[in-house]
Amino acid sequence: MDLTGGTITIYRVRSGLRTQIVNAESCSTSTGLIYYDYNFPLDDWQDGDNYEAVFNGQEVIILGTTYSLSPVYVQGCVEAADLEYRKELVRPLVSFIEGWQFGTIDPEIWTKTDPLHGTAWTVEDDDEGVIYIRAVPGAIESDPDSCRLVSNFRVNNPVGGLANVVTRRVVLEFEFKLNGVNWETIDDTTSILGFTRTPSDDRSSDDIVGFGVMSGGEWLMAVSRSGGVETITEFLYDLNLMTAFERFTIELTANRARFFISGALVATHYFNNPLYPLYLNFLLAITGAAPGSIAVDLGTIRYWTEDVVLASLGNPAPPP
Repeated sequence: MDLTGGTITIYRVRSGLRTQIVNAESCSTSTGLIYYDYNFPLDDWQDGDNYEAVFNGQEVIILGTTYSLSPVYVQGCVEAADLEYRKELVRPLVSFIEGWQFGTIDPEIWTKTDPLHGTAWTVEDDDEGVIYIRAVPGAIESDPDSCRLVSNFRVNNPVGGLANVVTRRVVLEFEFKLNGVNWETIDDTTSILGFTRTPSDDRSSDDIVGFGVMSGGEWLMAVSRSGGVETITEFLYDLNLMTAFERFTIELTANRARFFISGALVATHYFNNPLYPLYLNFLLAITGAAPGSIAVDLGTIRYWTEDVVLASLGNPAPPP
């Protein structure tokens, strides 16, 4: 049996746009295999890109008879480890951490909005040595309430995908729990935990990415929204389980947002991720549809960025 290698064409799919990267290059053959060696160069690819490879013109020759094969389509997703310059060249930089260790909410860093009817934000600690802040919005029937903590600074956002930016990845992590929850009264139309374009934005605003609440108030969702168009992933994470701190993580790269709860991946979004610098925004609102209150606890908050060490690309190494 002999083989004719044929050709391969590779397309990149990014934010719904399909771009040809490799055009009808010849494939190789070896002992019954047809293959093509390819590294994903950083000039063309980013972590989170999708690819489609089309094999065409392959033939099998058996006892002098040639059989033409139908085109073969292969699809997949490019991860950081697939790129030409491997992930070890990505350098993490811890940019910010807030542990409430000084016993106050620093007004130079944060703007807080206290509940109208409940308990204002305070710094607390427990017998396990955890320092956190707490607010308790209290619903009076037909009178909604909320609490908010928003950063006074914005985070550079790599989602825009510019070619020559320093920031390649942004990660936000925070500890969060709820107590005394009356599920019916959580406002799923405004509550958001994550990033927003302006300090006053909420779940219904354009250009947000974070964790929201599904209709009915009992389950969580991941939401990314750009220009009024959104991608959501609903997952059955019961807020009843949130009476102990859970670690929430949002990771933004050039064209992908990923969402984790205590290290477990719960959602990946490739579309409708906002393109703007973003504020850290934690807003929990209750509707007043049913009387009750919710204790909202925020523990350590941190975010960090990653850049790419350029020394291996023929450029001077950046400072350590």
